[in-house]
Amino acid sequence: MRVITPLISPLIEAWQEVKVQKVRVVLSLIGVVAAVAAMSYIMALGELQLQSFKENNERHAGRDKTLQIMVYQGTDEEYEVLPDGSLIDPKTGALIDPESQAAENSELYQDTESTLSARDTGKVHDPIGLAVEEVAQRLEIPYWTRSKTEGKNFKEFIKAQESGEYRGKPIQSLPDIDPNPNIQAVDPAYGTIFRSKLLTGRWLTDNDVEARVIPGVISENMWRLMGTPDITQPIILTSTDDVPVKFRVVGVLERQYEFETPTLYVPYESWQWMRPGGMTEPPEMTFWISPDQYKEARKVIPSTLKSILGKGWNVDVLEDNFASWVTEEMLTMQRITLVIGAIVIFLGALGLLNVAIVTVKQRMREIGIRRAMGASGRRIFFSVFMESVVATTVAGIIGVMLAVILVQVVPLETFQISLEEAPKFPVAAALYGVSISVGIGALCGIIPAFTAVRIKPIDAIRS
Repeated sequence: MRVITPLISPLIEAWQEVKVQKVRVVLSLIGVVAAVAAMSYIMALGELQLQSFKENNERHAGRDKTLQIMVYQGTDEEYEVLPDGSLIDPKTGALIDPESQAAENSELYQDTESTLSARDTGKVHDPIGLAVEEVAQRLEIPYWTRSKTEGKNFKEFIKAQESGEYRGKPIQSLPDIDPNPNIQAVDPAYGTIFRSKLLTGRWLTDNDVEARVIPGVISENMWRLMGTPDITQPIILTSTDDVPVKFRVVGVLERQYEFETPTLYVPYESWQWMRPGGMTEPPEMTFWISPDQYKEARKVIPSTLKSILGKGWNVDVLEDNFASWVTEEMLTMQRITLVIGAIVIFLGALGLLNVAIVTVKQRMREIGIRRAMGASGRRIFFSVFMESVVATTVAGIIGVMLAVILVQVVPLETFQISLEEAPKFPVAAALYGVSISVGIGALCGIIPAFTAVRIKPIDAIRS
């Protein structure tokens, strides 16, 4: 109690004095409340805008700390070419016959891309896709996906476009949208890595690979071009391939941008079996890594993948620094807003400083009597000092509360902010508002506190 009392008693005395001078204090703090509310509101919008940008970027490029891998075959450019066309291995310096090297590359390429489909051979021939799966299992990476997109149309979709209706309901007109849909083969983790948001239904799961009719998720634009049908009533899409494949729509994915191509998302392993034979480009590969393993994974994943694929393959890691750059720019703007807000709050608190100085002069007799009766200079200093701190703290809390109300009342869509995980109010903005108001109160309380300490008891009693 002896330790707590010296800390609590100045607070109580300060609050009592603020209540006595409440009219003056309230009038002087109106500017502080308004400044804190404005700054907290702007800071909150900045935090929400940053979160909105982060979510939107994650829908396109994947979540933070994702690695996008590109695989390609080695070419003759790796070797030094002599004027006569001969090649020199830069590692060994040995002379290489161009014809034998070209034959080796051709054989390597033919070995990795079958001209027959899995339906013809009864075996999936996708060495790169299988290598990615093996890497994820070896390194125990929980979130990874392969992605392959190709143009593909569907009989039901074509009929709906020609007739202008689907299931007796008029389809929506989207004149700026390419009416030729795509099919995109992905792994179930794609929905998590790219923060896929469903309008209705569900996303793909591991069990979908075993389904007789391949489950698929259609994009919002494709759904609208079909008249937004109720997917609880089974929707079957049939491909226009020589050997038709049927798909069952199980969900609708919210579009990432307005002019997005109509797309059907299907399980990657199902696509491996239904895709036609022939040479195709490697799939896109994305791994979502925990921050503490990110640096190591940048080295381990490419080397492991290359060791599995064997000779003739190169593996590169693609990085997208755009999100980091924009985030840093927005954080810089927030810091500038914070500085400007602090200056405005300080100007608003000058009125409180004036009230505090006048109040100390009016209380000279009281302070002198307290000093004469044994009150220490430290006690007098803190009692006067805490008056400003308590007043600005209360003003800061009121200002933050007003900012919270504004965030809840004013729709975020007004500022083009769309959030999947929207907080009620950014905690950082509230802490900044209260902390700055407390700090400004401390600065404004120092001058009158030192003035009070310098008052001599005898002079104060005579006045």
